[in-house]
This record gives sequence, structure tokens and C-alpha cells, in this order.
Amino acid sequence: MFRGRQRLFSALATTGVGVLLLSSCASPGPETDAPDAGGPQAGVEFGASKEEWIAAFEDVEPFEIRAQTPGPQGSLGSIAWEEYYESLEEYSGGKITVDLGYAYAYAAANEVDEAISDGTLDMGPILPTYDPAKYPAFSTMSNLTYLTSQSPLVATLHANTYLNTAAWATPEIVEEFRSDGIEPIWLANSTAPTAIICGDPIESLAGAQGLQSQASSPAAGLQLQAIGMTPVAVPFTDVFESIQRGVLQCTNTNPGYAHLFGVMEVAPFVHFAPQAGIVHTPGNFGANADWFSSLPLVARQLIWDRQTLFFARTVETTWESLLDAIQAAESSGGRAIDFAGDIQDALVKNGNDPLRQQAIDAPDVNGEALVEILEAAAADWLAVIESFGFDPDVTLNDLGAWLADNDPDLAGFVDEMAQDFILEHRPN
Repeated sequence: MFRGRQRLFSALATTGVGVLLLSSCASPGPETDAPDAGGPQAGVEFGASKEEWIAAFEDVEPFEIRAQTPGPQGSLGSIAWEEYYESLEEYSGGKITVDLGYAYAYAAANEVDEAISDGTLDMGPILPTYDPAKYPAFSTMSNLTYLTSQSPLVATLHANTYLNTAAWATPEIVEEFRSDGIEPIWLANSTAPTAIICGDPIESLAGAQGLQSQASSPAAGLQLQAIGMTPVAVPFTDVFESIQRGVLQCTNTNPGYAHLFGVMEVAPFVHFAPQAGIVHTPGNFGANADWFSSLPLVARQLIWDRQTLFFARTVETTWESLLDAIQAAESSGGRAIDFAGDIQDALVKNGNDPLRQQAIDAPDVNGEALVEILEAAAADWLAVIESFGFDPDVTLNDLGAWLADNDPDLAGFVDEMAQDFILEHRPN
């Protein structure tokens, strides 16, 4: 591990993010309606120490959370979830225990929402993209994620902030989860950026014509068609072999995810579109609504507040997976490439502009308002991210060197995020 990454990760690990917020969090958040006499219904101030949390749980009856992670135990796709649940056990003084399944052990990825709704799971990661008809407002928002920065340094910071700001401000998005018996915890969770990853470099619009690519969503398929490529429905587990056999030339996904499945060995050229953007597929972190509302206030607040740890570790592990991905790509003779101007112009004209109009015309959400708040929030949060020392021009080729030489204020940024929408929707 190189010096800069080790310094940043170690600092966050020792502070636990929730504790580091104490020094920078000037506001305790919304006042609670609970009595001041203490106990599990009195609530705890945001930014409380671990000792204060443990004391607040003294009179809470022990309970278990049944949950799962999307990745194998200890993998970069699982670590943020594992450490989040471990922190619930630790900060509750052992009053919370977690029955944690790994790699969708208790419910398949496309069945998690049903498992949470019927109580099979208490909490977990949901992928609304599997059922856009069930979550049409969320899906409409997802189709506009070309607004996310393509910088591997900034993308996860950017997506998780502007999308949450917009999602919480869009009643149709919140309601379609609650009407399904799901209480949103992290309303829009993302490990951006997405890239178009191919066996050979695409150097011009002419060079993209006729190439076949797996598409991560219908919106991604439209973007691929916008530059002359053909989207193909292939399970991601089959992408490696499909590219190896020449059935596919490309895939459309996060480079870290592609690396997890060995795709960089056969498709080492990672294409980004920094001016146009490439859509990605955010998820939702939710809980069974009846179960969540039955918990003591202090437990609901702990589950809520430890999102700060979950977010920070999601950012860190995404960086790490991207660094592993580019190393694997380079080992296979590839590199990260920005698409040429004619490709990005075609993406905007034939892909992004139609997606934007579809959102405005969407029947299940106030599309015009959603587009307006997404575009404003994307611009606003990008400026905030830059103000904390994160450079949006860093490329995947440069990510390792940049992290080694710079010390961005992730802790301060997490606090800024918490002040914006975590505190606003905190249980009280």
C-alpha cells in the first residue's frame, strides 16, 4: 500500500469517522421530542462518543439485526457494510448483535426488496434497477446519473451526495419505498464511476460502430446506442468469457467491479467521458419499516448516525478497488482513456439529451422538478467537494500518485454531508 493511501485510511480508521465528527460538528441536529429523563426513548445527540452511546443503551433490551452484504466476507465490496454493522454492535455495548450473511446469502440481489418488505431481512442493500416498474421515480433519477463526475477520485463522493439531496427532496422517490414497507436509510447508494471497458481502445466515433457491449441498465443501453454500439443482455458473470470468445467487445460497469470478475485480463482499456458522463446504477440501503419503527429511539438514531462510517468506508474501498483495477489493466497492456470529443458529443446529443427529456416527461414523478434539483445539486456538491481538497480532474491513471501526494479532508467532507441531509432526516 502506498504512503498517501495508508495515511488517509489509517487516520479515518482510528477516528472511526463518527468520533471524528465530534471535533467538527457544531450543531447537534434536530431537537428530539422525547423526554429529557434519559433512557432508550430520550435519544442521543448527533456526534456523541462511543461511551455516551453505550450509556444510552443501558436500558435497551438486546436485539438482533438480520442483514447481508453484497460481497464475499472481507472483500472490497463487503468491507464498508461489515464495519458498519460491527460499529452498531460496538456502540450499543453489545445490545445489538448482527446475523450477517455475505454475498447475498439470505436473498438474491433481485429479491432483497421483497425480503426486507416481508421481514426475512431487517436491513440490506437494494438494487431498484432490477424492477424499474416498481420504483419508477428512483429509476428516472438513475437515468440522469450522467451528471456524476467521471473522476475516480470524486465520483463516489459526488454521486452519494447530490443523488441523496435530490432523492430526499423528491416525495415520489421516498414514498415508493415506504409504500413497499421499506424505510430508506441511505436513500441513494453508489460506487461510481462507470466506464466502458473494452478489449481494444476506442479512439473515434467511427471506431465504436458495431461494437457489442454488455449494458448495466436500459439507460446505459441508450448511451451505447448513441455512439453506435450494440447493447447486449449478458449476465455479468458471463462477461469475461463473452469478451474472451469475441461475443462481446466491451462491458459497461465500474472498473473495480470488472476487476473483481477478472475482466481486466481480457478488456484492459477503460474509457471515460468526463464532459458527457456515463450513467450508473445507484442502489438503496433500506430497513423493514415496521421493524425499524418498533425499535427504541436510541437504536434508530445509532443505525442512522453510523451512516457516516458507512459512507467514508464506501469511498475508501471504492478508491482501493479502482487502484487495483487500473493496476490489473496496466498489467494486461491497457490504460484509462478519455473518449474523443466526437464520441462525447454523440453521447450528449443522442443519449443524455433524450434521457433528460424522458425524465421531464416521466408520468410517475414531477420530472421537471427532479431534473432541476438534480442538475443544481450536482453542480453545488461538486463545488463543495473541490473546496475540501478533492481534484475533479484526477484520472484513473493518476489516482494512486494523487492520493500518495495529497491529504484531502474526507472527515470534513463527511461532516458537511451529514449537516445537509443525514441530520435533516434523523429519527427524533
